[in-house]
Amino acid sequence: MKNSIYWCWLSVFFITCRPQAEKDINADLAIKNVSVFNSKSKTVSPGKTILIKGDSILDIMDVSEKVDAKKIIEGNGRLAVPGFIDTHIHL
Repeated sequence: MKNSIYWCWLSVFFITCRPQAEKDINADLAIKNVSVFNSKSKTVSPGKTILIKGDSILDIMDVSEKVDAKKIIEGNGRLAVPGFIDTHIHL
């Protein structure tokens, strides 16, 4: 009995503790290879991928991680600034 409980807990551990590189995230859009500006810490983090589903950001992860998205945009190292809206207009 103790042996079967041991194997049960061991299998649960391996199923739930997968490496982060194998995340199963289904995004609508992935913007790869961008530098992300963090307005709170005033730092720029290069080599990131932004995952978007609908109108929400799902995750910001390293560009080396596997991505599963319907559409992928190559950012070519450009700067991504959250919340930036260009309100400049000409009447």
